[in-house]
Amino acid sequence: MTDCIPKEITPEAREKRSKARTKRILGQCGSARFISTDRHFSRKVRGELKRDYGYKVEEVFEYDETGMAYIPHAQVDINMIVKNDKFVFLEIRQEASEADVYTLAKKAELYEKKHNKKPSALLIMSIILSPKGKLFLEHYGISHFSFTSELGDALCKILE
Repeated sequence: MTDCIPKEITPEAREKRSKARTKRILGQCGSARFISTDRHFSRKVRGELKRDYGYKVEEVFEYDETGMAYIPHAQVDINMIVKNDKFVFLEIRQEASEADVYTLAKKAELYEKKHNKKPSALLIMSIILSPKGKLFLEHYGISHFSFTSELGDALCKILE
């Protein structure tokens, strides 16, 4: 676990910095809902994961012929982190609902059906999670994180 954490940053300092960044991101996004808000938040989280942990979030596109994840004949985008022949699916949202949790589970099901490979973990990074979303997390075995420091530590354990 220690080899994926930069040596000059202590875990306490990293967590403090991550929480400060998350608050700053929320402030930048504001309370108004803009189309680019989730995109902006996602870019920031991806940048922190790359800079602080060395994990690059890859965007993979699958074609859903049967409508397993969305509707028939739709293109499905999957955020994936790959390391050491292991991979995880990651959904990054500012606010995650039960629909986001369900869709992530369906994306994993679609990928497993098409490639005969199961992800090591399903993860959601969001500041806010709806109460029904929490129930869906338990049902589908998905882990939720509110801070990139927590997510980064979990990725180190899962992918190392």
